[in-house]
Amino acid sequence: MKKFEPNHNLFDNLDEKATYVLGFWLADGSICLHKIRNKYYKTFSLHNTDNQMIKDLELIVNHNSTIRKNRNPYIFNQTFRSKLKPSYTITIYSDKLFDFCYDITKSTRKSDKEIRLPDIPKKCFSHFIRGFFDGDGSICVKDYKTRHGKEISALQTSFTAGEDTGNFLENFKNKLREFIPIGDKKYQME
Repeated sequence: MKKFEPNHNLFDNLDEKATYVLGFWLADGSICLHKIRNKYYKTFSLHNTDNQMIKDLELIVNHNSTIRKNRNPYIFNQTFRSKLKPSYTITIYSDKLFDFCYDITKSTRKSDKEIRLPDIPKKCFSHFIRGFFDGDGSICVKDYKTRHGKEISALQTSFTAGEDTGNFLENFKNKLREFIPIGDKKYQME
């Protein structure tokens, strides 16, 4: 199999593919400093329980490394651990990708700091939403009764983010309103 050099310049030009990956990374990605033989290496990683999605992302970032299959080693209860879905990871050693993401999060842990919503070109914002949704979004149908007793169904979409990400979800909601008329509903932090 031919080896490809990962696209270190992926975020230089925020096109449809780059904004999709950025949205996905904000939901299900990480950056990390790895120390190997007294030298630090910067990594950019994408994680998900859907192996096919990780394979598709691998094509976008132009990287054909080994996709790692992970089980959470920090869960010591074997019964609980065996019920977890395996997750898959692509890791790219890249100073440039790491630095771009670090500029957004100001931390290697996204839950440590308030995350700012990156400047996404309007024509690409829908791809950013799709990436974020593929990482941490969900859709469900809710059946309920109106105040007049009529039974109706509603399609509900939700996105999740860590509690310590500050106003990220509020800013995300406000940006969505520029494109989609959304009622002023509450969002909940769990």
